[in-house]
Amino acid sequence: MGYIVNLEEIMEEHKDLPVYSCGSINLYKFLLINEMMFIQKYKSKKTKKNIWVFVKTKKLQELLKYWTENNPNGKLKGEVPKNE
Repeated sequence: MGYIVNLEEIMEEHKDLPVYSCGSINLYKFLLINEMMFIQKYKSKKTKKNIWVFVKTKKLQELLKYWTENNPNGKLKGEVPKNE
């Protein structure tokens, strides 16, 4: 999987770009399975856990809604059904 080399330049030019920060490994895996790519990864200074940053697209918002509605325990796996 590739990554964005000039992220700082992109973020400087698009300061209002809506992003979503994900600190859940299960949600992160779910998003990857559903073909979302993160633009940045860093380690939280407070929790020492990885945080993945995604551009908040319509598809991401739909996946987050699906996750919230169908995943009370954080253990949802696999792709979102195509008829959703």
